[in-house]
Order: sequence, then structure tokens, then C-alpha cells
Amino acid sequence: MSGDDFQRWVLKLLITHAAADVFTESNGERVTTVVSDEAIDLLLDRAGWPSAWGLGVTGDLSNAHLSFDPFTRIETVTSDWWSAAPLIKHDPRLLFGGVVDLAGVSFTLCLFNQSEALLHDDEINPLHRVTQRPSSLSWVLNGVPKTIRFRWSDPWEHVPVTFTMRR
Repeated sequence: MSGDDFQRWVLKLLITHAAADVFTESNGERVTTVVSDEAIDLLLDRAGWPSAWGLGVTGDLSNAHLSFDPFTRIETVTSDWWSAAPLIKHDPRLLFGGVVDLAGVSFTLCLFNQSEALLHDDEINPLHRVTQRPSSLSWVLNGVPKTIRFRWSDPWEHVPVTFTMRR
């Protein structure tokens, strides 16, 4: 699948939710979020993605904020199959990324240089050791592989991510 198109689709999902003011605080209060001109340019394919921005997946299973398992819970394909949570920078409340869960797998999206956040090791950091723009995602369950391959048009290196799972 096109990694570029998927990355843009995740961005569209986050921008649409921000523009509609449907993101909420933990107390249920709606959050008015500003969407940057840079994000709109990326969405409309009027600009190239900077190397430290973009789509990612967990590269460290100790990151409790990101999911990687589309197989264990039946709800991930029946009723609990998606969610979106923004990363918002305060003053002003600027959308600068988010986490989108699809069928038990979390995809991060960053609209800022995430290089320091990737290494920052704490319990509240959803970007801890994220693998940016993977070449593929593979799950090996009881010796049987399932793989999604991504095609990217950018010049950067793309590494595969493999999760070995047991039931």
C-alpha cells in the first residue's frame, strides 16, 4: 500500500476531528484546536514531509500507549476497531500530531521534529521509541506471517517492523 497516501489519510482524520472540535479533555470539555498552514499543505500534497515528521508505529513493546496486536481481542475488528487521540501543543492549542488506532494497531503522526521525543524514556510519552515510516509491518503468529508493505516516495531509509506473537 502507499505509505504516502496512508500517512496523508491519518493526517486528514486528525485534521477533520480538530476542525470539527470533537477532541475532548479528560473532563469531557471540547477542545478548540488550531491546525497549522504546514499541516494543510501536507494534507493537500503541496509540501514534502520533513524527515523527522510523519507516520510511525511502536518499535518498543514496553510503550504502553501504543497497540500492536490485531489478533487477540475480537473487539478490535467488531466494535472497538478505531480511535483517534490528538497531540496538542498548548498556547495556542495547536494540533501537532496524534495517535490513530486501527484494528488493534496504533499509528502515530507527528507534525514536529520528533527525534528527541522518540528517545525520551518516560511513562507518559506515546512516542517512546517509535519507528518512523516503516517499510512493512509483519506479525508472525504461531509461525504464520501476515505482512503489510508500504511504498514511500521519500528518499529516507525505511526499516521493517516484525511482531512475533504466541497464543
